Amino acid sequence: MAQHSTCLSPFCGYWADRYLATCPRCGRMMRPDDEIVGRGGHVVWCGLILVAAMGGVAWALGPKVLQALTDPLAPAAPRPTVLQAQLAIGLILLMFAGGVAFLLNGIVMVARARPMRWLTLAGISCIVLAALAALGFAATTLA
Repeated sequence: MAQHSTCLSPFCGYWADRYLATCPRCGRMMRPDDEIVGRGGHVVWCGLILVAAMGGVAWALGPKVLQALTDPLAPAAPRPTVLQAQLAIGLILLMFAGGVAFLLNGIVMVARARPMRWLTLAGISCIVLAALAALGFAATTLA
């Protein structure tokens, strides 16, 4: 079987039919098929951990957050405002979506020995948007 190389940059994705150490298009490192498959296994585990963690957080916080959205005037112990509840739901969903994107990308990397750039970019975008939602949540909590 011929050795192939794939660029590690999520913005380039150059693929060659032979082993290359650096990408001729962007200059970043390239990796052979067997290394991409190994990285895919790690990406699968990271995606599973992220999906499981966000599923657990959603399970634990879901009832309290949904109560704040459906009945904002109900008396209770310290509880989130409607805006905080919306930000928390957005944060959890974005992290969960990022985990699913990384999980799918890892499965593709193991199966095809090539990452899918759009899944990588989707996962990174979800994590960045979740970080922005966390900053918004922190700003509303501290205000």
